[in-house]
Amino acid sequence: MENLTQNTVNFYEGSYQFQSDKTNLNITEDYVQMILAKQYEYRPTTESLWADVKISGITQRFTFDYKTGLTLKFTF
Repeated sequence: MENLTQNTVNFYEGSYQFQSDKTNLNITEDYVQMILAKQYEYRPTTESLWADVKISGITQRFTFDYKTGLTLKFTF
């Protein structure tokens, strides 16, 4: 059985997962945007930067563009 109290965020550059965090704390959109922006500054890329955020069993996918910021793509 899945632990619904554990929140997870996975960060990707294209298909490469470069970071994963698990916590009982809330994961904010600001935190997601900060990590993706840091990755872009560290290594500018033409690959898409995106993250899956899973809170209480609900997953949201965000994409990041350095010019426009973070965008919620969909929830599943």
